[in-house]
Order: sequence, then structure tokens, then C-alpha cells
Amino acid sequence: MSQLFWNLLLAHVIGDFYCQTGRSCSGKREQGLLGIDLYVHAFIILVLSWAVTWSWAFWWGALVIGVVHLFIDAGKAAVERTLKVGGEPIYRTRYAVWPFVVDQLLHIALIAVVAWWWQRYNDWSQLEWVNDGWLMMAMALLLCWKPANLLTKHILRYCQVKILQDQPEQTTFKSGALIGTLERWLIVFFMFLQQYEAIGFLVAAKSILRFSETKESEKSEYVLAGTLVSIAIAVACGILVLATR
Repeated sequence: MSQLFWNLLLAHVIGDFYCQTGRSCSGKREQGLLGIDLYVHAFIILVLSWAVTWSWAFWWGALVIGVVHLFIDAGKAAVERTLKVGGEPIYRTRYAVWPFVVDQLLHIALIAVVAWWWQRYNDWSQLEWVNDGWLMMAMALLLCWKPANLLTKHILRYCQVKILQDQPEQTTFKSGALIGTLERWLIVFFMFLQQYEAIGFLVAAKSILRFSETKESEKSEYVLAGTLVSIAIAVACGILVLATR
């Protein structure tokens, strides 16, 4: 069951974070079940979930995941479209983190239930040429990219960490996202190689460089908060890889 679960979770990460654009996400939120974006996304999830199992017989399980995924996303879109905080739609406020987190937890629960149900009543095994260690490494690297950037942004907004005043928020986050992604990838690789001293050196070097450029307290708080959140996500992904080696 665990191998099937990780395969399906990998399909979910690819479909939910790398096969969508900002435009399609806006279309899902604004039009819901009346628009095409929601159905296209659910179909992509269905196809990816089917493909990663290497089994034609799993089309039933993929269909269940695709259909339920559609309704979970439709519910999230409805909440973001109708629920208001201080007169603003919730997705434009610091509370946008909650629909995001609940949505992802529901998807993970769905995948776990389908994996358990399928493995209980059907035979399934990983292909011999698929190396579980490298599969989990791919999963960790994907999680450390777009999902980690989105979660970091949501957490900083929710905690009301001040954005740098001399730069637009979008510009500030994009530059930080690139640095954070590379940092998380290096941390995961170092943990995989069990070179923990290199992680300390990386964090120290980044801190010296970034804090030497941010003399103001407000900027220092933003950099420190983003760095700690980013490192926490990377370490969690590294532990995931080590636990499944």
C-alpha cells in the first residue's frame, strides 16, 4: 500500500502544482463547476494517477481519484469565491492558507483511502526497474519547489511578516523563491548523502550574505522568517527521503 500511495501522491504533486497555470487556477475559482478549467484539471489528475500505477486495471481507482478531486477543488473554489474576511474574498487575505492546507489534506486522505482499498482487494506491486529511493528523491525535490514556495508565501502572509518596503511584494517573493528553492534542494541532497555539516555551512553562508545586505530590522525579520520556514520544509522532505530509503 505504501508504494502505491507514494506513486499516487507523486502524480498528485505533478498534476496539482506543475500542470496548472495561474490563469487556470483563477478560472477554477471564478467559474467553478460552470467552467472548463476544473474539468481539465480533474482529467489530468485522473490520467496521471492511472499512469503511475503501471496497471490498466487501475482505471477504476484513477476514476475515483479524478472525480472526487474535482469536487474537492470545486468546494475550495466556492469557499474562496464566497467566503469573505473584512469585506475581501478569503484568498486575498492572510487566511488564504487555510483553504490551501485543507484542500491538500483532503487530497492526501483521498489518495490514502484509494491506495488502501485497491491494495486490499487487488494485487499491485512496483515495477522492478523503479528504484524507490530515487522515486522519493524526485518527490522531495518536487515538493521543495512550487509547493514549498506556495506554503512559505501563505505562512508569511498569515503570520503578517512585513514585506520589504522598497520592493513590490511580487518581486520580493520571486527572488526569495528562487533562492529558497535552490537552498531546499541542496539541503535535501546533503541529507540524502548524510552530509549534515554541509547543511550548517550552507545556512551560515546564506545568513551572512543576506543579513549583511539587510541592516534594517524589518528586512532582517522578513529574511529570517522566510529562511526558517524554508529550512523546516526542506528538513521535513529530507526526513521523508531517509525514512523510505
